[in-house]
Amino acid sequence: MSRHLLRLATILVLTLIIHAVPAGIASAQGAGQPPSSTPPRVQMTPFFALGDDLAPGGGAAVTFPWTRHLSLEAEASLGSDAARSSVSMLVGLPQWGKATIYLAGGGGVQRDEIPTKFLTFPQPLPRGERTSASDKKTEFAVNIGAGVTVPVTARWAYRADFRWYNPKAEWPESWRAFNGLTFTLGQ
Repeated sequence: MSRHLLRLATILVLTLIIHAVPAGIASAQGAGQPPSSTPPRVQMTPFFALGDDLAPGGGAAVTFPWTRHLSLEAEASLGSDAARSSVSMLVGLPQWGKATIYLAGGGGVQRDEIPTKFLTFPQPLPRGERTSASDKKTEFAVNIGAGVTVPVTARWAYRADFRWYNPKAEWPESWRAFNGLTFTLGQ
């Protein structure tokens, strides 16, 4: 994805966030529903993930509520394609039935293992020679995405999340999809 498309995607997500937060707050207040008497609580989500090259992995996310519609999330994951840690802002959209849909965006660190066959060598490899060596690189990576949380009980919920990552706004871009069970702390 070119830098132009990255900028366009970032502008689109920021525009959605800017319009979704006031709309979500207004719809919740305008619907005649009293505000929830229970304050939002910290949630923890251990998850299983699938990466862009179908690489399996797992991790955990801890979500800290800021307001009724905004949360801050810290996440760490490890897969066979990359290790990631990030901090993201989650923007809750108006509920759809029992499901809570959110937009996410943030930044963090991504460590990749890149097979050397994708790297440029000063001289081509001799014919028939293969290499299994990998180069590791650690870079700042932005992420944007969305997800859904569906309550199962008062304390547990199912969560699915999709994030697109772009370290340093250059190739290789990557994505990660996860699903897990969210546990609400302090209830």
